[in-house]
Amino acid sequence: MKYVKTLGLAVVAAMALVPVAGAGTASATVFCEENVEPCPEAKQWSTGTAVDLALKTGTSFTTLNTGGEALETCKSSTNGWTITNTGGATATVRGTTETKQISWTGCTFPLVALEGGELEFHTIAGTSNATVTAKGFRITLNTIFFGSCVYGFGAGAHVGTLTSSGTGDAILTVSAVVTKVEGSSALCVTDLRIAGEYTQKSPAGTPLFVKTS
Repeated sequence: MKYVKTLGLAVVAAMALVPVAGAGTASATVFCEENVEPCPEAKQWSTGTAVDLALKTGTSFTTLNTGGEALETCKSSTNGWTITNTGGATATVRGTTETKQISWTGCTFPLVALEGGELEFHTIAGTSNATVTAKGFRITLNTIFFGSCVYGFGAGAHVGTLTSSGTGDAILTVSAVVTKVEGSSALCVTDLRIAGEYTQKSPAGTPLFVKTS
């Protein structure tokens, strides 16, 4: 019994030295006006800043099935978010997107944003870029073949990469899979691949570099 008791105390002591899962694991991420590391507080983007982007000139927004077959092509599109958390030493930048910040025009079939969602940006070490994850969002694709098919990111999924151009303007490369949440037809594909490249339009003239604080 003495051996068992001693062993138990040793296990408890060892566990006390192990960090709690998730504690202190949040990456330090901020949006910075300068390409410096770490970013000075005075150069960090503030809460409430609206970031608006448009589809890169000469490119298209596409949707495909999991087999790579194109279902939809749009000639122009807008995207964006409003910063709700500026990030920091133990936090990442977060933003919310409203339906008015998302649009697609010149599409093969109507593509409409039904609900907005949330975005989170995680800095990629050694770069001025970030991976982007999305939560929520609901979009509907209406085709003459399937009817109305509704898709979303659900609890969270990778959506793409945010990079900085040579001048500091943001470039959002969307490459993601959204999952069917509703559908008027059993023919709606379960997973829809979406792809597009967006460039920063506003705030105009304000460089965006993803840095640590």
